[in-house]
Amino acid sequence: MIPKSVLDAAKAYLCWDVLPGLAIQLVPLKHALAYYYPPDNQTHSIVLFYDAGTKDFSESLYLLFHEAGHARQYNYLQVKDFIKMISNCKGPNRIAFEMQAWQLGRSYFIDFIENQDLSTSLLNEFDRYSRLCIESYTEK
Repeated sequence: MIPKSVLDAAKAYLCWDVLPGLAIQLVPLKHALAYYYPPDNQTHSIVLFYDAGTKDFSESLYLLFHEAGHARQYNYLQVKDFIKMISNCKGPNRIAFEMQAWQLGRSYFIDFIENQDLSTSLLNEFDRYSRLCIESYTEK
């Protein structure tokens, strides 16, 4: 179980240590949801909607690092290529794009759990959750 304090620490880690210029907003809701917004001018933004009534913030934590993966992708890709990839709703190109974002976010997550002295078993849970999310982009 991940307490809210770990989510807050992840926000600080991503904004201050890894992606300077990234703005993260944590917004309480009933279900976890996250979005990455490419920079408008100089600022990258992640808005993470989380379940304020939960005691376990693991889903929100994993989504936060996934969206940080998209921020990292944006730095690697041309703007037009990023917009094209994120605009695909389903299919193999979107799956590859999302897998890459999960992998890029995963590297940040590994560093974060090591720095926070958190259980490495969280990485297995992160991977399990990422597979479930990636499956949602398959065409049915």
